[in-house]
Amino acid sequence: HDPDATKGVPIATIAQEAGIDSRHLARILRSLASQHVFLELAPDVFTNTRHAGPLRSNTSTSCVNAYISLIYDVLPAASKLDECLSDKEHSSGFSAAHSGAARALGGVFWDVLAKDPERGRIFNEAMKESTEHISIGDSIFEDVPWENDFAVKNPKGVFVDVGAGAGHQALRIAPKLPGWEFVIEDLPNVLEASAKELWTTRGSQYNYRLVPQNFFEAQSVKGADVYYMKHIIHDWPDKESVQILKNIRDVADPSRTRLLISDVVIEPALPPTPSSAPLLASLGGGTSMAHSYDMAMMALLEAQERTKAEFEENVLAPAGWKLVKIHKIRSYYRLSVLECVPI
Repeated sequence: HDPDATKGVPIATIAQEAGIDSRHLARILRSLASQHVFLELAPDVFTNTRHAGPLRSNTSTSCVNAYISLIYDVLPAASKLDECLSDKEHSSGFSAAHSGAARALGGVFWDVLAKDPERGRIFNEAMKESTEHISIGDSIFEDVPWENDFAVKNPKGVFVDVGAGAGHQALRIAPKLPGWEFVIEDLPNVLEASAKELWTTRGSQYNYRLVPQNFFEAQSVKGADVYYMKHIIHDWPDKESVQILKNIRDVADPSRTRLLISDVVIEPALPPTPSSAPLLASLGGGTSMAHSYDMAMMALLEAQERTKAEFEENVLAPAGWKLVKIHKIRSYYRLSVLECVPI
């Protein structure tokens, strides 16, 4: 923390508080200063820039847990990806048991989190930070017609957040759907550890309930207006994704239920024509974060982000759903909300 941003703090002071050798720390801060994270006001005197906010634990824009998860989960898994792909026995399959994470962390990623509560807590916080500060922010409000479509068709609908974690996303959507009931679904330990506190402290004004639910089992809430899934399908290969969506299709009301899948839709990296040169038709570097997420899913879970065709042909149609619209969300990694109806 820099108490006086105009004067900065000497590296000796920072090193003493951090318990790190000042020469090593100066090299690290100078490297980050070259990328505008910090500013070196004078030799060995540093101050924060606005880009340092996500690295601080005492700010509303903190993304510390997201960075920790990246370093301790994603990067080790990615380092083993070449071994997985060159393994002749498993290279053509899609199974989390044969993922980079399984090799690097000693087990299926979800099992590793379940056995290590602190690691699981950091991962859950990382997902919250990603939603609030990195990937979506308030754009989910503006780019999906909650008030002009969903609320108009049914002023007293039911919104089920499937695999919700703490339910941060549903909590952000709730003001747009007054009069609706919000059902927060996840495993019992997740609801107890995070959702209960969040909704008691920040969502008590809404009509909500917490429902223990394993999305691989029969869906307990039948005939809801909206079943919403953020970053669920991209965590699983096609076979498991179809099973998850079939469980929802089995209880959907054909006359009114809509399935909303909040995930990246990958664009093919086509040549510039007919886009404006020198950009690729997919916007090139503008979609690099979406492809980075796809690589992370491959390394962690042998899962994937999907193209529109892959969603429709490999996941939605086999599970009994039809894609009717893609709502593109203004986000760091080009997130979309796929609106689907039962078939």
